Amino acid sequence: MKAIGRILALVATLASCALTSTTAHASESATQADCYTTYNIYDPTKVGYMDWNADPNSCYSNGDAFRVCDTKADGWGVAVTTIDAGIREATTAGHSSPYCSPWVTGNITEGKEIEFNAYLVKGSSSVHLGSITVTA
Repeated sequence: MKAIGRILALVATLASCALTSTTAHASESATQADCYTTYNIYDPTKVGYMDWNADPNSCYSNGDAFRVCDTKADGWGVAVTTIDAGIREATTAGHSSPYCSPWVTGNITEGKEIEFNAYLVKGSSSVHLGSITVTA
């Protein structure tokens, strides 16, 4: 199966009007901004991204919100799930790329670490790509 061996590489990017690149870790690059953090999802090429917003603001969502976006028209969707803050999922399954899911919102205790698992999804198949850890 093509999906075997797909990996997740995280690239943290904060969205803003003016973006400035910096190196956060050896395998990540970060961009400072005001609205939300974007985590790129690779397999080994970029297939999509997850946006995370920990604090309420007027940019694009209420606080403690996430969504996932599929950027690769390969027949696979992208999904992220967590059970650390109740069962929550954002998915692009059933939509043609490019597509972003609606924001999934809910209050989470400030400072709590949340682990999201990223997947490729197609029909009843899914391939785990790795995890993304954020702080509320």
